[in-house]
Parts: sequence; C-alpha cells; structure tokens
Amino acid sequence: MNKNNTHKSVSHPNHASVFHLIPLTRLKNSFLWLYLQIGVDNLYITAAGIAFFSFIAIFPAIASAISIYGLIADPLSVQKQLSELITVLPFEARQLIQVQLNQIVQTSSSALSWGLVLSIVLSLWTANAAMKAIFLGINIAYNQRETRNFLSFNAITMVFTILAIIVVFLSIALVVILPALVNFINIPSALKTAVPYIRWILSVTLIVFFLALIYHFAPNRANPAWHWVSWGSIIATTLWVIASGLFSYYVNHFGNYNVTYGSLAAVVILLFWFYISSLAILLGAEINSEIELQNKKRHHRKRK
Repeated sequence: MNKNNTHKSVSHPNHASVFHLIPLTRLKNSFLWLYLQIGVDNLYITAAGIAFFSFIAIFPAIASAISIYGLIADPLSVQKQLSELITVLPFEARQLIQVQLNQIVQTSSSALSWGLVLSIVLSLWTANAAMKAIFLGINIAYNQRETRNFLSFNAITMVFTILAIIVVFLSIALVVILPALVNFINIPSALKTAVPYIRWILSVTLIVFFLALIYHFAPNRANPAWHWVSWGSIIATTLWVIASGLFSYYVNHFGNYNVTYGSLAAVVILLFWFYISSLAILLGAEINSEIELQNKKRHHRKRK
C-alpha cells in the first residue's frame, strides 16, 4: 500500500510532525491518524502473527543463549539471572518459562562438540522466525514490500536474532556486574539502594537502542537516515514497559485464566504478552514512519 494513498483516505495534519506540540490540534489529529492507521495496516492481525512466531522462537532462543553461555560459565548462573529478568511477566507465564529453563539447563552441555554446534545453529534458525516476522511487520507499518532475496533477508534477520541474544546477555551482565561493582567501590549507601533501579533503567535503555537499530534496518528501503535513538523506539519501549506491568498486575490480581483455559492458561498468557509486545513494536514503527514522511514533506516545501 502506498503511504500517500493512505494519507488521502485518513484525516491527517498537513504540516507538523507527530511530536510538534504547537498547535495542539495538529498533535490531536496526528494521534487520531495513528489510531486509524492501525486499522489501515491491520496491525492487530500482524501483531498476532508476530506473537505466534515469538512463542515458537522463545525456547530455542533460550536454549541457544544457555548453550553459548555454558561454554564459558556455569549454565545455572544464567538460569538464575534469566529468572530475574522475566519478573516482568505474569506468574503463570514465568512458571512456564522457568520449567523450560530448568529442562534446558539440565540437558545443556559445557563441552564444545559438533552436536552442540548443530544444536545451537538449529535453535538460532528456529528463533530467527520471530525476527523475520518482526521485520515483515515493520515493513507493513512503513508500507514497504519485502523484495530482499532469501539469503540477504535471512542473513540480516539472523544478525538481529543474535543481537537480541547479546542484549539479553548484556542485561544479565548488568544484573550481575553492577551490584558487584558497587560493593567493590566505596559509595554512599543511598546510591547502593538505587542500584536495582539503575540496572533496570540501563536494561531499558539497551532495548531503546536495539529497537532503533531494528527500525533502521527492517524496512526494505534505500539509504534511510540514521538515528541512534528515535521517537518510535522510545515510545515503543515506554508502552511495552507500562503495558507489561499493567498486564502482569491484571493477571496476578484479577485474571481468571486458569478457570477459562485450564492447563493452557500459562501458554495463553505468554502468547497475549507477546501480542502486547509486538503491538508496541509496530506502533513505534508507525510513529517513525509518520515522522519521516512529515519531515520529507517539510524538506520538499522548503526547497520550493
């Protein structure tokens, strides 16, 4: 679908970008356009597809991470730190992942072998399905067709799959290294109490940068402008953190999924969390796409 054709069918501000606060009417119209664009691009259905592939990919991704980590350290330590990182999830979803973590750690090997290498490669290939779904979803948000050939598309998505695992490792490092560093350095006790919050802030910052990278490379377009941080990545991460917290609170205090879904409750909850996360990523892509379009329009008017 052509972006310009989409704009003709939807009421939209003609001048200011989404985040120009003056005048307020333009901001309101921009958010109205964003709401309507969600329906035009079928983001709800696209997010559901990404959520499905993410569910399929999460356990192979965890297996890959633990297998790689097990070559240099005790897999039990990464299991412990991953357990701490998934506290954002509702209780049932945490339990589901925790059970799989225990099984993966028990069967993981610390010896490098062809069997282990093959297992890691196969796990990464399966995990890559989620990243490919994210790339295709962002292409929809940017109204781009995916024309990259099979090898180049899978190569770039595999790079980002590995980068996602690296982001997890870095988050684990923050959880492990930062408290140890604070204990080693003599700092005021008031700062020590802030360490748990600081490490989470740094982890969220990593996600912002990672999303900015995805928004840059996922759309199939030539020579996009580079930004270390984008409004889309900031808003997507903020929405994801808030929505994850609210969803977790709702499930833990008000949800009745066990009665409705029985033994499948944990699977349904995890799938729904992936759906929320996918929708946040796609909304960030829509926002970036809109800002880029409006910036091009302003640049074109200035040249006239």
